Amino acid sequence: MSKITKITTSFLLIFFLVSLFGVNSLLAGGVLEKIKKEGTIVVGIAQTTPGAFKDVKTGEWTGIHIDVAKELAKFMGAELKIVETSWSLFISGLNSGAFDVYMPGTFYTGKRALQVAYSTPAYFKGVSGVVRADDSRFQSIRDFDRSDVKIAVRLGAVEAELAPKFFPKANILEFNTNEAPTIAEAVKVGNADVWLADEVLQSSYLKKNSWAKRAGEAFGKYPIGYVVRYGDQDWLSYLNSFVSFMRSSGQMRVFVTRYGQDASTLSYTP
Repeated sequence: MSKITKITTSFLLIFFLVSLFGVNSLLAGGVLEKIKKEGTIVVGIAQTTPGAFKDVKTGEWTGIHIDVAKELAKFMGAELKIVETSWSLFISGLNSGAFDVYMPGTFYTGKRALQVAYSTPAYFKGVSGVVRADDSRFQSIRDFDRSDVKIAVRLGAVEAELAPKFFPKANILEFNTNEAPTIAEAVKVGNADVWLADEVLQSSYLKKNSWAKRAGEAFGKYPIGYVVRYGDQDWLSYLNSFVSFMRSSGQMRVFVTRYGQDASTLSYTP
């Protein structure tokens, strides 16, 4: 083999490894080595109640997954740094290295899983529909599947992926926002008939908004996990072990119930 051929072969091998495992894993030993070296874990967070939200009085982040993130940092003996992002930008932020893990609690979707790797589920949540309290058209979720019904969903969220499958006759309106009240407002003012979102978030919203009600039952149980960049199996394995420990030790139950979420979300029955 000539010298030129050897150089070309080496270059192609490096290119392949970078493509497969990512620059961080190949050159820096991955996220675990980075955390051990720097003593800091960087966690990406976007607003979602009761998973991760800002205290209106202090401006500090709080919620189920903020407590989990603090526990992860303590577990690793590292300092926690929170980076605020959005649901529409978290994948690009994660893959660019802006943070080590995205932790507001994320529904698994096929499109997301093509771009990021999911941890084992922390718990499971269903999706439900909220309508105006004075709207008598909807007794169950089956009543959503009509051509004269407009369903409001958050762009890129699991409900946006599920709505066309469950309600093919309805008109699906996608909103590019992190704020649940913004989407709910569309139903309140009559621009949409149904707000589709995760049942826990909606339960929290309904406690403060008497104009709205849940129509029928929640459907499905979908895994909620944390996401990391592809190509760092050691980091994903560590995170999976941590999540399993949090569940088996009962600490996840403590965090879930602390913020008013039903502990039944910790289990899954098909």
